[in-house]
Amino acid sequence: WKDASEVFQSHSKAQYHKFSVVAAENFSRISRGDPQDISTQLDSQRKREREENRRLLIPIIESIIFCGENEIALRGHSDSGPLTMEKPEKKDGKLRALLRFRGQTDETVRTYCKTSSRNATYISPLIQNEIIEICGNLIQKSLVNNINESPCFAILGDETLDVSGKEQFSLCVRYTSNNTSGQLVLKEDFLCFLPIVDMSAEGVSQTILELCDKLGLDMKKLVGQGYDGASTFSGHINGVHKKVQEKFPKALYVHCAAHRLNLVLKDVLSVPEVRNCFGVVGDIVNLFRNNAQAHELLKEKIKSLVPDSKKTRLLGLCETRFVERQESVTTFLELFSAIVPALQDITIS
Repeated sequence: WKDASEVFQSHSKAQYHKFSVVAAENFSRISRGDPQDISTQLDSQRKREREENRRLLIPIIESIIFCGENEIALRGHSDSGPLTMEKPEKKDGKLRALLRFRGQTDETVRTYCKTSSRNATYISPLIQNEIIEICGNLIQKSLVNNINESPCFAILGDETLDVSGKEQFSLCVRYTSNNTSGQLVLKEDFLCFLPIVDMSAEGVSQTILELCDKLGLDMKKLVGQGYDGASTFSGHINGVHKKVQEKFPKALYVHCAAHRLNLVLKDVLSVPEVRNCFGVVGDIVNLFRNNAQAHELLKEKIKSLVPDSKKTRLLGLCETRFVERQESVTTFLELFSAIVPALQDITIS
């Protein structure tokens, strides 16, 4: 027994024995429902913090989505730092104002305002952009899934120069889908903008195909292409549509109907009567738009002679797009009974 006691004492001092004793005590304590050990408590605390942060993030995401759906700008003159319920001296953006407004009745937002730290506000411009990008990716993914479920689809594209001087290619897809009644309906959805560096037919076609592949579109179902009539796109030998059709033979090219109509209307201007008519209309419009006294006179005539009209001024004629000219001419005809007396008064005076 003496030898055994010495062995027991030596064993009790061993590191592996001490570790086992602690583990056994923790196991017994957890089994009885007693408080957990430090590491487990820390893990539980971190888990609760994650869940709480996610809960606080929900109204922020909802507010950003609301602003996006209603085309409301998010930023303000001062858009940084923690959010408080007090009204700031300077406007700090519509997102922060919306959250402050929601906080009047939403306990979650009030809790966020009280507990958020300066380095974790979750409403900085960077986070706003990330949330918007994530929402866009989710919408895009949903659209691609709907398109791939369709038996066929066509791509529609057009490029234009944006305000920053970059060539941007807009990609839309037209496809069929079943509505709630089970009827087949035609849908057209915008997918994305894509900057284009190489404006050659080879470069544009390669960019389109790479983008479609990146989005996950099932190109075996591609049966059509729609672009404008520029030679880069419409060329029957080396045009963009030809490059795409070489890889996907079913993708027939259709010249944009709106673009064709615009070209026809431009050719109509070669008719002297039409050209002179637009010239006279343009001169009259410029008179009333550029002369303050003439504009006020026309407004008085509109009130007295065309009281039911909601239009108060003439619209300028767009030099390039006839869809814009249509509205100008429609407004001119609607106010014609007020324009003639106004011109007569100007002539007399």
